[in-house]
Amino acid sequence: MLNVSTETATSFRRVAEMLVSQVDTPMAKKGTPRQNPITHRHFDITSCIKAFPDFHYTPLSDGLARMRQDRRRATNG
Repeated sequence: MLNVSTETATSFRRVAEMLVSQVDTPMAKKGTPRQNPITHRHFDITSCIKAFPDFHYTPLSDGLARMRQDRRRATNG
């Protein structure tokens, strides 16, 4: 069994900030009060590294930018 994860945790707020930075139209971000305590999750990716030593994860910000470019190409044909 492999844990499909990077070692880097990203908060929902940070993901929202990354997404907003990818669009041309200004967007407001609206936070909500925390409903649950903060949890820190740790992922052991040792098995993944051993199974796929030449594999490198794409940073989330790069993947989002690439997704936006692909979507633009598909829309503009």
